[in-house]
Amino acid sequence: MAGDVEYSGPRTVHKETVSDPAPRCEGLRRAEILEAQSKVEEHYMSWSFPVKDKISVVTGGGSGIGLSYVLLAREKGAKAVIIADIALTPAAEQAIKQDANIVFVHCDVTKWHDLENLIQESIRRFGDVPDVYVASAGVFEPPYSNFWEDPEPIESDGYKAVDINVNHPIKFTRLAIRALLGKKKQGVIALVSSIAGYSKQYTAPIYSATRHAVVGFVRSMGDAQQLQGAKVVAICPGIVMTPLWTTGTPGAAERFGIHKDVAITPDEVAATIGDTVESADYPGGTIVEVSKLGKRTIPEWLIEPPGMVDGKMAEGTDVPPEMIAKALKPIIEQTEAERGRLLVFKTSPKPAHPSFAKRNPPGRPPITGGRSKLLRPIGS
Repeated sequence: MAGDVEYSGPRTVHKETVSDPAPRCEGLRRAEILEAQSKVEEHYMSWSFPVKDKISVVTGGGSGIGLSYVLLAREKGAKAVIIADIALTPAAEQAIKQDANIVFVHCDVTKWHDLENLIQESIRRFGDVPDVYVASAGVFEPPYSNFWEDPEPIESDGYKAVDINVNHPIKFTRLAIRALLGKKKQGVIALVSSIAGYSKQYTAPIYSATRHAVVGFVRSMGDAQQLQGAKVVAICPGIVMTPLWTTGTPGAAERFGIHKDVAITPDEVAATIGDTVESADYPGGTIVEVSKLGKRTIPEWLIEPPGMVDGKMAEGTDVPPEMIAKALKPIIEQTEAERGRLLVFKTSPKPAHPSFAKRNPPGRPPITGGRSKLLRPIGS
């Protein structure tokens, strides 16, 4: 574990332990079960993570919220910051010109190879994988990908907005966890979502759905802080004056009444990202909202979930600890196999059409498409 990580919170194992879980969870040692159970139950134990002397990578770092965080990280003493974007604004170009430790790496976030390359570039330029991963690249409902105008051709693989707003941060998170495990270090992954992630947007349903997806994903990843040492959090801004409303979706600001009197600045959002990344007050799985009205943490449940009475699970309705351990077993085995081994994807060509395998002539082995899941250690 990193030497400058400070722990806070309880360190005791929850009183409800499994007397002899090994027979029920074949192949997983009793100590591993108890350790995994303890870590999950101590979900809210967190650690501070100052960005000083650490490497950050920021998708969408060429403008808006992303660029504001790039500059903030360097102000806080970050060793280096990688701007991952498809283009740079004049302000970003100026920042790179003035600071040799801010670098630009071209990245189309819809391409997984480009996301993986960010880690390789960090190793090549700075000798290590990033410590902090900020996914701020996103789109509203641009003319080329939106629900109501429906511009995507019928042969498309899906909505481009979903690739940018959902697939990108999810894959970015998985690559980050793998890289951190490979170097046996802790880190933070901060995904920029939106207040639209828990409110309705009839005029922009794809945007709202993508932001809901990120909120749900981050909540689901809360235990990664204790199990893999990767804190995954989300920041949900209200209205922000960024290129998302201007160059990203021309006319959107006027249509939706976006102006400075109702909006906050990218710098305000960046400050919230900085606090959420560094402070032990925001453990993995936390959703932090920032808007014109201020900042607050969004609770996991707005109503009590089924089986819960007065904040506690009713007797007999909770998931038995041994079942939690059993569900965790393959995840722990997979991530432990990645610990200390920095792995990267090998890729294979994608077929011209997804139904190509079905049309394969008789007698030939079936062809399966997409990206290969083979992994190889770096340098092999």
